[in-house]
Amino acid sequence: MKKLRIFSMVVFVIAAASFGYFKYEQINSKDNQAPAITMDTDSIQVSCQAEDGELLKGIKATDSKDGDVTGSLIVESVSNFMENHTRNMTVVAFDSDNHATKAARKITYTDYVSPTFSLTEPLRFAMNTQDIMGTLTCSDVLDGDITGKIKMSSEYYVQADVAGEYPMVYQVANSAGDVQKLPVTVEIYDPSKEAQKPQFELSEYLVYTSVGNAVDPWSYVQQITMGGIKFVRGEDGVLRDPNPAEKQERTAITADEVQITNQADFNTPGTYEILYQITDDSGKESVTGQVRLIVVVR
Repeated sequence: MKKLRIFSMVVFVIAAASFGYFKYEQINSKDNQAPAITMDTDSIQVSCQAEDGELLKGIKATDSKDGDVTGSLIVESVSNFMENHTRNMTVVAFDSDNHATKAARKITYTDYVSPTFSLTEPLRFAMNTQDIMGTLTCSDVLDGDITGKIKMSSEYYVQADVAGEYPMVYQVANSAGDVQKLPVTVEIYDPSKEAQKPQFELSEYLVYTSVGNAVDPWSYVQQITMGGIKFVRGEDGVLRDPNPAEKQERTAITADEVQITNQADFNTPGTYEILYQITDDSGKESVTGQVRLIVVVR
């Protein structure tokens, strides 16, 4: 019995020693250090279309146990824009024990342009129209088509059942936090009175230009329909009836017959409207048609 007890104690001591040695080896063999990240520069200039490989260029990661773990680097996040359209990028490296290290790098885009609105028809809508967004769209160099993110300011209200002109601000933001606003005039018209009015057709209804670069308002007028006749722009800039009838009183419309109210300041960034108006006196009463060209100077 005594020998059995001694044998049991020896087995216990050996087992305890083996377990202790195993834990010792386990603790000492485990990597307790995270990878180290180095980079040749903490700020880079890239295109808006740059992929992760280009964003990570010049960044390396090494680990005391695993060696080179540069292949584990990922772009964890990119911040919203800061000053001068600079963003902070956070990168992460991992080792085989799932230790992680983070580092930051600044990104500046070489070809960035703020979200750009487009409009293929004027912001004129018949009474009781539910959609007062019309054909307004927006594209972005970072996110592509962001039309679905366009919102109307809650500060303004368009009474769709009452004809008139209403101020409105459309706005949109891209994934980098760049918010662009488009202050405009929305016109609600009475369809029963629209047929008698001259109708304008412009080549564009929203244009962008740079500071100091003025646009020629008349160059956008492509067609005016007046008195049932379509006057189409010719190479000389005059609008003419392509098929005038014999003894037709009016066969052309010139620039001086259109009243253009241009309040755009092309030396100051901002959003402006150019108003075109023409009056038809051929009927029982004079009727005036109008349209707006939105000009964004930036």
